[in-house]
Amino acid sequence: MEIQRSRRGCAACRMRHLKCDEAKPACFRCQAAGRQCEKGPLFSQWREPKTRRKQGAYVHREPRKERRWVEIPSTLTFVTDSTIEEILSQHSPKQQDGEPTTGASKDSSPIFSAGEVTSISQLLSNDPTRSTTFQCTSMDMTFTELSSIDFMDMGDFVTEVSTTDSDTGIACETRSLEARSGQLVDRHSLIKDRTEAHLLRHYCQNLAPWFDVTDSNRHFQLEVPRRASTCDVLLNAIFALSALHLSRVSSLDPSIAESYHSRCNSQLIPLLNDRHCAANVNLLATVVILRKYEELSVTGQDHGHHLAGVSALFSSPDCPFNDGLAQAAFWQFVRQDIYMSLPRRRPPRTSILIQPPLTNDRTMPDCHWANRMVWGTLAIMALCFRDERPDIATYENHSQRVKDWHDTKPTSFTPMYRRERSVVDGRYFPEIWLSDPWHATAWQYYHLSKILLALYNPHLQRPAADLKYQRDHNQLERDVLEHARFACGIASSNDFATTRFTLSAIMLTCGGWFKDPQEQEAIIDLLSATSKESGWPTKSVIEALRESWAVE
Repeated sequence: MEIQRSRRGCAACRMRHLKCDEAKPACFRCQAAGRQCEKGPLFSQWREPKTRRKQGAYVHREPRKERRWVEIPSTLTFVTDSTIEEILSQHSPKQQDGEPTTGASKDSSPIFSAGEVTSISQLLSNDPTRSTTFQCTSMDMTFTELSSIDFMDMGDFVTEVSTTDSDTGIACETRSLEARSGQLVDRHSLIKDRTEAHLLRHYCQNLAPWFDVTDSNRHFQLEVPRRASTCDVLLNAIFALSALHLSRVSSLDPSIAESYHSRCNSQLIPLLNDRHCAANVNLLATVVILRKYEELSVTGQDHGHHLAGVSALFSSPDCPFNDGLAQAAFWQFVRQDIYMSLPRRRPPRTSILIQPPLTNDRTMPDCHWANRMVWGTLAIMALCFRDERPDIATYENHSQRVKDWHDTKPTSFTPMYRRERSVVDGRYFPEIWLSDPWHATAWQYYHLSKILLALYNPHLQRPAADLKYQRDHNQLERDVLEHARFACGIASSNDFATTRFTLSAIMLTCGGWFKDPQEQEAIIDLLSATSKESGWPTKSVIEALRESWAVE
């Protein structure tokens, strides 16, 4: 017989997940099996069932009159454990429309000392100023298990990186060094709660790309989290940077970042006392992350405390430049050195005698070409920012190298779209669309090099040269503004945040050359948007530009 779709069915068919024809007095399946056919309950979302299944049988509930209901007062106070998790999980820097706010004053002292703080949840639970009760669930699991649970939602951010023979040796030496320093701890205890996992995820999704702008292998996004799973000092550096960034673009308490930063520094000092510390790849990654923390936290003058120590590490003969992560950390340090040295017009800390892993092979990948341009910019700064005037021969050599880079670069560096500036249309900078961050970085450093070569051209006539000086000065102004506008166009036309960070330093070098008030305002708008969207400190840059332009 045909079995119809069951709406209610008997208890036996329900229990076996079978269709019931609901025939009376016994359904077809119960009749064929020779068992008793009992009518099952009707479950509905609008009313309670009269019976329920318990231990394989259906039993009646107690009479409705005997049930006890909880009395609900007219006024309720909700206690939630998701206040900070909402900040961490729902926050997206690109979606911030208003000015970033902070939950506490910037000069407020940390709630706990470095030795006392064990997690963000401890900070919040002991903060008397918070009205919301917050409690994190402890996660006693391995890093691999942590990356697979749904709230991480990272997909492929934790990837096992292939290890070469040289990397194996470095890793063994690193583990030995960490063991001597007491930094190699049980991986189960590193990430203490869900909130710290959120901080790690925020780093991977939002901050790691800042470090990988010339690294297509994304070592800071993929390998650094893997190494941090067994390296406490590296993990605390990540927590500090992530918490600081969130404090600048959301209402996260900045004292949380300060506490992680303090703890990381206390762990870092014993490692730096080891004479082989330059071979510790985890340490190299840690110090450049701490330097980024320093850049992000600057509100006035940047003293570059971490940069001096980083320079000593990368100048050591023990530095493993052939290691993928160490190499990525080195190029991050070079860009950080340029960023700090450029506004001060002082020679970079990086010695140009270092032989970076660069070749003249034109078949090398695009990231290699980008790093060649970065290194060329560093060499030009070392020449231009010396006390003595640049000698003509060395100047011409650097100028020719920049030209050769431009003429022989791969075709992949060609912008996918380009539109010239139009003052009439209110478009003060050219539109230059680039596909990858290393392309944008290389082009911006190219234009920075051209600006420096124009400003420090030894062929320029001195003021006593009368009309010749005026001619050269006019040409200088045209060259500087042309390349400065290209640098602004690259920063405004692409979503790569680091190009806007670099633009801040470039504007402190040549921003005073802009005379058009509308063009000046466009620069201010671009720098202000950088602060709102990325939390990057641009207030001092804007103030310096307004002072240079004599704008009230």
